[in-house]
Amino acid sequence: SYLSSTINSFMFLVYHKEPKKSKRIKYQRKEEETMEFLWNGILWVLALYGLFEMIKTIIYTYTYTNLKPDGIYVIVAAKNQEKKIEGFLRSFLFRLIYGKEENIKDVIVVDLNSTDETKEIIEKLGNDYENIKVSNWRDCKEILDSVDGIR
Repeated sequence: SYLSSTINSFMFLVYHKEPKKSKRIKYQRKEEETMEFLWNGILWVLALYGLFEMIKTIIYTYTYTNLKPDGIYVIVAAKNQEKKIEGFLRSFLFRLIYGKEENIKDVIVVDLNSTDETKEIIEKLGNDYENIKVSNWRDCKEILDSVDGIR
C-alpha cells in the first residue's frame, strides 16, 4: 500500500510530460528575446560610442591645448601690436604673479595673422614665462567652439 503508492507517484513523475506549449507562445517568447537582444545591442553601441568620444576629447584637450583641467584662462588676441604687446603682457603677468590674481591659471595669447613682429614677440614671451601659452587664431577658435554654451 505505502510502497505501491510511492511507486505509482514515482512512475507518474517519470512518465508525466508537460503539455506542449502552443506555437504562438513560443513565437511570442522568441520575438521578445530578439527585441531584448536588439535593444541591448543598440545600448552597448551607443555606450561605446560615447566612451570613444569622451576619450577623444580628453586626449585632444591634453595633447593640443596644454591647459590645466580647471581654472580661469585669459585670452588675449593681438594683431599688429609690436609696440604695445610686450609691455601689456609683462604688466599683466606682474599683476598675475605678484598680485591677488590667484584664480587665473594661464594667459593664452593669440596672434591674428600680424604682418609686423607681434608674433615673434609673443613667442619670445611664451618661452620666457610658463603662464603664457601661444596659439594661432584657428586653434583658439577650435578650443572655444568645443566649449558648451558658447555657440
